[in-house]
Amino acid sequence: MDPDNVIGMVVPLLIILGITGAIALGLYMVQAARRGDKQEFPTRTLFRMYLALLSVVSLVLMVGGIGHLVNLGMSETLDRDFSYYPVYSSNDFAPRAPLSKGDVLQSQQNNFQIR
Repeated sequence: MDPDNVIGMVVPLLIILGITGAIALGLYMVQAARRGDKQEFPTRTLFRMYLALLSVVSLVLMVGGIGHLVNLGMSETLDRDFSYYPVYSSNDFAPRAPLSKGDVLQSQQNNFQIR
């Protein structure tokens, strides 16, 4: 699995999780205010939440970096084609004959007729 794909999947999930958490916190605060409970956010709790968020972000970045290092190591060990260059067959990019002016005009007329 490509490390870029992992980060591309994890970041949106973390954003959705953060939005869901914010909505849940807001609902909890509204319900607590209706009950008349005292709402406190001690500094210690906020600091722990901050450290937890930093831990998750660091873990995601570390996994992406390790994935790129593994990709580099495999390409150096096996072959550069392993990770940096896609494999093409010889017929993928066959040269085409240049079009004449009449062919270009005919293809433009066909495009106008299709639309």
